[in-house]
Amino acid sequence: GASGGGVIYTPPYGYPLPGANTSSHLPSSSQPSADTSRSSDYFDFAGKNENAGAMRGPPNASFTLDDKHIETAELAPPVHVVQRGDTLWEICDRYYRSPWEWPRIWSYNPELQNPHWIYPGDQIRMQPSVTPEQAAAAAVKPPALTRFVGRQVRVPPSTIFLREQGYLEDDVNDIWGEVGGSPEDQLLLSQGDNAYLDITPGHDVRVGQELTIFNPLQANLRGDAKGTLVAIVGTARVDKWDPETRVARARLTESLNIIERGAKVGPIGRRFEVVAPVKNEVELWAHVAASLYPHVLYGQNQVVFIDKGQKDGLAAGNRLFVVTRGDEYRKTLPGSSFLATAKVHYENEKPAVIETKGALGHGDDSKYPEEVVGELRVMNVRDHSAACLVVGAEREIEPGQRVVARRGY
Repeated sequence: GASGGGVIYTPPYGYPLPGANTSSHLPSSSQPSADTSRSSDYFDFAGKNENAGAMRGPPNASFTLDDKHIETAELAPPVHVVQRGDTLWEICDRYYRSPWEWPRIWSYNPELQNPHWIYPGDQIRMQPSVTPEQAAAAAVKPPALTRFVGRQVRVPPSTIFLREQGYLEDDVNDIWGEVGGSPEDQLLLSQGDNAYLDITPGHDVRVGQELTIFNPLQANLRGDAKGTLVAIVGTARVDKWDPETRVARARLTESLNIIERGAKVGPIGRRFEVVAPVKNEVELWAHVAASLYPHVLYGQNQVVFIDKGQKDGLAAGNRLFVVTRGDEYRKTLPGSSFLATAKVHYENEKPAVIETKGALGHGDDSKYPEEVVGELRVMNVRDHSAACLVVGAEREIEPGQRVVARRGY
């Protein structure tokens, strides 16, 4: 129809009006764009505030603010006293304008076994070392305000954040009891469930105490590794304690894996490892001894254990290279049929001649050079073992494979 010389367009039912943004309900990172000259993606940090600057994450920085974007933030005190409703995520967002800083703050407070459980009155250290005087002053003095702009560097490049998941030790100590039962009508327990802990005589627990739940594993250790491989599977917080029956009722506040009745409990200290690269002081050879999971092959971002440790000169942050030598195809042949090694002379006009083992060649593997196929980063060390993260792998890594630490790397 016509009105004042214009045309009123009425779209069919369910169709948007011309010019409507049909992607406005999507996060910025999900909205399509035909403008290749600039990015409209604010990485969803800005929420619905279109006037907020973009946060970006270049190397060597936890985040960067837009040059025109200036924030006002509270100066982090030496100690933050937890108030009702506080979380590590919110605390880091308040002081650093980056909630992703929470692993670093957690690493300063190893007594916090679970970052999801902090309580009013808890004192959270915001710096690696805090004096009693600083802690006392921070408890009564409100934080000041400061202004910052630009890049905020928090940790060295290539720093790894990883909470301890297990260890390889000569003797397993600190076994205070086990998960004896549960009021839950289910076989497998996990975070949020309740459990009964049977505490052995000689050990007393208190309400509010957190105990680590773990399983000693019957692992086939390689190399020179000895002892017991322990897998940490969760954390339990004691809600009730009966010293007569020696039974504690606990809530499972964390589960790294399924928790079953019979799992051991004890006050095993756990911390969040914040590990930056550290130059190797020694040159040594070791072996991939075991893993927490019964994998036949290991790959990137998996945790493995090696058979050398602190007394051998290793330290957290050291780099080790996974090496191999020889013809890789020949290593896969044990147990295979003769067809895997046969060579057929197709170019011969006579009936095909099959040369047994003709496809293997006659090379001497011991004369071939070492090839680097992966890299490990030492996360924590014990006397004769170390837990490592596979930070890179060009091919699969096998149990028993050799690794080397080069001095000066």
